[in-house]
Amino acid sequence: MSQTKLQAAHELIQEQEYQAAREILRTMPSNPTAAKWLIQIEQRSSPARRVNRIIAAVLVVIVLASIGLFIASRQEQSSNSRAAREYACSLMYSRYSTEWQNCADDQ
Repeated sequence: MSQTKLQAAHELIQEQEYQAAREILRTMPSNPTAAKWLIQIEQRSSPARRVNRIIAAVLVVIVLASIGLFIASRQEQSSNSRAAREYACSLMYSRYSTEWQNCADDQ
C-alpha cells in the first residue's frame, strides 16, 4: 500500500501536480521517503521562490531599459551640442566672414 502511494505521488510530482502529491504524502507521516519528498515539494513550489524570479526578471528589464535610455540620451546630447555649436558659429561669423563653417570644426 505504501509503495503504491509513493508511486502515485512520484507520478504527480513529475507532472508538477504538487498539491495532489502533497495530499497523498501527508497520509504517510511515518514514511521517511514521504517526509523527504514533502520537503522537496515545498522547496519547488514555494511562492517566495516564484516571486523572487519575477522580481529578478523585472529588475533586469528595468536595468536594461535604463541603460538604453542613458545611451540614447547621450547620443542625442552629442548631436544637439554639435548643432548648437554650428548655429552659434553661423550667427557670429555670417556677417563678418565666409569661413563660419570652420568655426564648429575648430571646437
